[in-house]
Amino acid sequence: MHQVAKRVMNPFFPILEWLLPYGKKLRADFKLVHDYSREFVHEAVARVTDENPGEKTEDDEEKGLLIRDLLQSGMSEDDIADSCLNYVLAGEQCIS
Repeated sequence: MHQVAKRVMNPFFPILEWLLPYGKKLRADFKLVHDYSREFVHEAVARVTDENPGEKTEDDEEKGLLIRDLLQSGMSEDDIADSCLNYVLAGEQCIS
């Protein structure tokens, strides 16, 4: 069984994660994904908020549309990164 599935299905996963060898690797993998998503969203937010309106092309208006909408709704960068991960995971499940 996949390690993430074991983690979700077991109510004692916090204890087992510290005791079993896969726990350290799983935490490191989660940290890698978490850090990358935060960095990606931070760069995207900077790109969206620093755009020069006089130099936009038609394609540029569509880029960052989701991030613009989420920022306007009052979400923080961390919340936006979590939402983006949810989109990626949902898309992955749809095609697998």
